[in-house]
Amino acid sequence: MITSKSIPISKLHRTTKLVTTGAKVGVNYLKYYGDKMVHSEEEAKERLDENNASDIYDSLKTLKGSALKMAQYRPGTSSGEKRGNLGS
Repeated sequence: MITSKSIPISKLHRTTKLVTTGAKVGVNYLKYYGDKMVHSEEEAKERLDENNASDIYDSLKTLKGSALKMAQYRPGTSSGEKRGNLGS
């Protein structure tokens, strides 16, 4: 369970967390272009999507408020089903 000590509270900490996540997504795209040369485009795209989802989820789950709510709920579910893990 996340304690309040690990949740970014100030605007600067939250902004830093989001900028860091953006940088991770950028690195994932660089990996994707390299991966596309070695594997099929479909396999590379699948890895890109999984890596981006994981990085974004990990970032949002440490924030409070609406960002936390976005991390808790799966898009496209009418019942607002909570996320168990990324594999489901």
